[in-house]
Amino acid sequence: MEELKTYPRWAEFLPHLLRMEGRGDDVTDVPTGLAGMTMKTYGDMRKQLPKGTLPAWTDKDKPPPDEKILTASKAYANKIYRDYSTPSSSNYLEGFMDLPSVTQDMILSSAYNMGEGFHKRAPSFTRAVKDNNSMEAADQLLDTANTENASSMGLARRRAQERNAVAKFLGQPLIEDIVQTDDGIDYRTAINDLGESESLFSYVKPRHHTSPAGVMRRNPKTGVWSR
Repeated sequence: MEELKTYPRWAEFLPHLLRMEGRGDDVTDVPTGLAGMTMKTYGDMRKQLPKGTLPAWTDKDKPPPDEKILTASKAYANKIYRDYSTPSSSNYLEGFMDLPSVTQDMILSSAYNMGEGFHKRAPSFTRAVKDNNSMEAADQLLDTANTENASSMGLARRRAQERNAVAKFLGQPLIEDIVQTDDGIDYRTAINDLGESESLFSYVKPRHHTSPAGVMRRNPKTGVWSR
């Protein structure tokens, strides 16, 4: 039997995924555990994986325990990696295997966050991957910082952090400020050492009620984001 492909960077990718997903959920009251996982997301992953990969979890009042979440996350990341790299897969992402590891990490994290087939709804992103254009692929995900069809600064920070990792690798300008307005999100990059910035990319999407209007700024020395 042919050995199944596994994501070779899982050990390096896991801390990043846990940091991006966090623990708990301040948008809904659904019990949410490590890596942002709920009973529903755990169940959805279980359905997509080979039978017997994950044990059932049916307690609606508690998120799955950490050890189950880690097993599920690894198995799901491996599945995404296999599907994106296998031409016969319905979720094949042409060009994925030719991208640098920092871009592959960004894409797997985005798939974990938005669903494995998210790229089918993003033709410009898919084209950038096919063209081996990592920076364009990262920029094409900036307008996906949405929850319940509304823009969210918390998700915008995640998109900015992962986009910045690619930009840093390629020597491109970093996103330094994120502005949440009632109408959407504006990602801004520094233009001098005085704290002034200009818009890199913005999009219109009504503000989610849990995302207060305001500015989130990246500390250039520590990389930590704060309002």
